[in-house]
Amino acid sequence: MEKLFKGHKAVALLGARQCGKTTLARMYARSLPRQELIHAFDLENPVDLVRLTNPITILRQLSGLIIIEEIQRRPEIFLP
Repeated sequence: MEKLFKGHKAVALLGARQCGKTTLARMYARSLPRQELIHAFDLENPVDLVRLTNPITILRQLSGLIIIEEIQRRPEIFLP
């Protein structure tokens, strides 16, 4: 997995519901060194939706791995 993700600022895991996208992302996160920062957002969770009210400002402040689940609920996060 590291080889697939290395060198890319963003990686999208696409697939049907329940096919293992979240499992794959979590496996990758667990494979990282302990000092690596990991930030996870699930856009089905109201708390995470509030955390990403202003996504550009928040995401620019973060470093390390950022996992965003259910991104289709907020596609504007990736639009210019």
